[in-house]
Amino acid sequence: MSGGVEEIDGRIDDLMDRIRQLREAGLLRSSLRLTRELKRLARSEQRLIPYLLANFYLMNDSRSQLAPEEGIEAAIETISLLESEDRARAFQPDFPQAEYLHTVGWMSTCAYDNLAENIGLRDGYNSPGMHDCINDGLTVCRRTGKLECITCFREYATDVYLAADDFDMALHHARYVAGHRAAERGSDRRWGGYERIAAMEMLRGNLEAALTANTEAFSVAGESYDPLNARRILVAQLETLLALLNRDDSAPELLHQAGVSVDFERVPEAGENLRLDLTCKLREATRLVCAGDFQMALRELSAWDRLLNSQRCVELWFEVRLRIIATYLLAGQPDRATPLIAALEARARAAHDWLTLRRLAALTEPTAAVSPVAAFTTTPRDSIHLVRDSDRQSSPADPAQGPDGPVADLSPGNEMTEAGAGGPPLGPVAELESRSASLTALADRLRSSSGDEAALGRLLDDLIFRVREPIETARDAAWLAHLTHLCARFLERERDGWMAIRPAVDRFLGDAVVMNVLADLGRSVRERCPTEADALVPAEQIDEWFRVSLELDPSHGRNFSRAGDYYLSVNRPGEAERGFARAFRLDRSDAHLALRLSEIYQQSDRPRDAVAVLDMAIREGANDPTLFWQAGILALSVDRYDSAVSYFVKFEELQPGEPWTQYYRALALLESNRPGLGLAAIDLEAQRSPEHRLPVAILRAWAFSLHGDQPRLTEQLGHALAEPLSRVDYLTEAGLARLFDRLYRAACGLSSPTGQRDEVERLLIATGLAPEALFEADRAKRDSIDDLGFFVAVVHQPLGPDWPTSSGCLAGQSEWTAYRAAWGVLARDEEEAGAIALAWQARIGSLPPRLVEVQSQGGSYRDAPGVVWQGLHQSIEPEPLA
Repeated sequence: MSGGVEEIDGRIDDLMDRIRQLREAGLLRSSLRLTRELKRLARSEQRLIPYLLANFYLMNDSRSQLAPEEGIEAAIETISLLESEDRARAFQPDFPQAEYLHTVGWMSTCAYDNLAENIGLRDGYNSPGMHDCINDGLTVCRRTGKLECITCFREYATDVYLAADDFDMALHHARYVAGHRAAERGSDRRWGGYERIAAMEMLRGNLEAALTANTEAFSVAGESYDPLNARRILVAQLETLLALLNRDDSAPELLHQAGVSVDFERVPEAGENLRLDLTCKLREATRLVCAGDFQMALRELSAWDRLLNSQRCVELWFEVRLRIIATYLLAGQPDRATPLIAALEARARAAHDWLTLRRLAALTEPTAAVSPVAAFTTTPRDSIHLVRDSDRQSSPADPAQGPDGPVADLSPGNEMTEAGAGGPPLGPVAELESRSASLTALADRLRSSSGDEAALGRLLDDLIFRVREPIETARDAAWLAHLTHLCARFLERERDGWMAIRPAVDRFLGDAVVMNVLADLGRSVRERCPTEADALVPAEQIDEWFRVSLELDPSHGRNFSRAGDYYLSVNRPGEAERGFARAFRLDRSDAHLALRLSEIYQQSDRPRDAVAVLDMAIREGANDPTLFWQAGILALSVDRYDSAVSYFVKFEELQPGEPWTQYYRALALLESNRPGLGLAAIDLEAQRSPEHRLPVAILRAWAFSLHGDQPRLTEQLGHALAEPLSRVDYLTEAGLARLFDRLYRAACGLSSPTGQRDEVERLLIATGLAPEALFEADRAKRDSIDDLGFFVAVVHQPLGPDWPTSSGCLAGQSEWTAYRAAWGVLARDEEEAGAIALAWQARIGSLPPRLVEVQSQGGSYRDAPGVVWQGLHQSIEPEPLA
């Protein structure tokens, strides 16, 4: 040790104070020097909390200093220390437990966010693994209870989808950020949402819309976590827009006219915040280009091009390189731009940065106007390829005329067939055309096979025989592989198909579609022949073929769709999401793709994203009833009730008379306080499904509660309470829980305290499905106190002979002899938490419960002691007799 405890504490406190002051002033280069000193001191003195704080500053501020490698290293180390108490104790055996748990609670999400942002800066925001970062981050937000931090990952998701050239989804995320006001001042991120919207509108050439978004950003920047830096960034963006519009107004004048008051602080000394320096230089370069001073602009941009390349900041390097190319073209020096284009295209393809490729293609389009900021006006399908006329012979097959064209995916359960029920998965083969008449005839035979195994066997043999004939084009090679895969998979003869096709198409493996279709066949071969898989086709080879095929042709939607299926099959959901998202970006009207992508979002607990993609497909004209059903269910889950009503109305038009349609429509109508229409929908549902008495009674009770009709409310509550839950086998526990939330709300509409409301509450608690609002109302009866901990208490409840007929017994539970239930409790300590849980549990059981364990979840809350939530009942197997 280099000094006494008090001396070390003093040095650490002094360093942290100086770091905070420098960071608040925006002097990040200076603060990082002290942060590294703090990290060295904390490591040498084995002080865990100061060490974690030093890493926190490093992983945040390294991005501003264009040092992503240092940020990644700090984030990874921080995550390991936060997620492993053993590693933390190895660093400091006597670390302060309470302070450590508090740090775990608030810093974990920040570590994941900074890891993602630094990787995005280094490798590109649509590079492999970036979608996984979104999902991992959202999971940590929910696990640690830091739901406000979901907004950070929405900002990050905006950048990911923007790099993927998916403006619709990028705007979806940016609008969420812009519309989400933080509960605490100083944690607000709305300005970042508006700033990204302004940037996207600028790229699309909508400069007035960009100005509006920029002004909105200014209006909320003062509530940001870093208002000084936010305003500096927004000033640079505003002045860039004014230059592009060739307007003489100054930024202060324009903001004053809009009623926004801003102090225009000077930027810090050059080098103190390199990211801000770059932002300001891009603004200056735009001004210079608009004024015709191309050489000065090029000098400024070229210096940053070299710096960003040396620092491995590929995301920002893409932006600067695009601006340099645009400047050369505007200066009338296209020959100087040509060598820069090739290098940028190669790196953008490797990073899967489809937006950069789109902007680059717009710059090189002979008839397009060039923008100083490399904006675009062309469509993605027209602009994504940069192939010159002289190179057309060796270019990948035109995706619009490719051998698989719009063929549906081949995964089980999602196959489309024109051959009738039981036929092989053809997809809309009639839309495909081949240059080979013989292959067209074979496709016709497949279409008309109607699933006849003998006919398909003969067809597969003929396809394999066709391999002996010369294959003239890459399109025919892909056609042959695709048709062979369809037949072979249906007949479970993938090995035969592979042995014939693999050598036949070898010379066409430079073509993206051939490579992708062959990889898909290889995947099926490995699944069908696991013992021979590595000998037939190594997994690494399939992975490489899929990867390269997507880089060769980033505008072929079916290639991305097949790759998405492959990544799902090998448990890489992030890459699967990226594949399906790109495929759907290229064809918004594909209902199948919309549903696949929506399913992935649902699995990662992102219902808003799930309903967004379904809504996009619907707006593009997709008319699949399943789209409207899923969109309606998801819209209910994210409180978009008017949209849900519209979706269920359309579903009723497409598939009239289906059970549950009017039930969900009634839910949406009641949630939007339209009880009259809701009652009409409930009556329709009651006619269709008279056996569904419980949900009908509960929704009617809720409607009468909204109407203020006390006699009918009481009557319907009585009907609901009279229904034996053990016979309600048509609803899942999750469905019952949602329904019981409405039952509780209906009972709250009783005009005066009655025994009926008490009876409703006992029923809800007895089932383990009580809504949190019930417990909030109970805690509201007591005064709030400080420093409450949050605990999970697990209780063992034995069950007597009266259990099967009790109100708490649900369908399928009548044979239970005991269950365990978890209770989330706010309390002063573990003893009080256990006592609170036992008291609640004792209200519902005929036999006394037993406390199993109480686990602290940390926290220091101001609230009233009491239950926060009740967990589902979990059956316990009877203990064996001795």
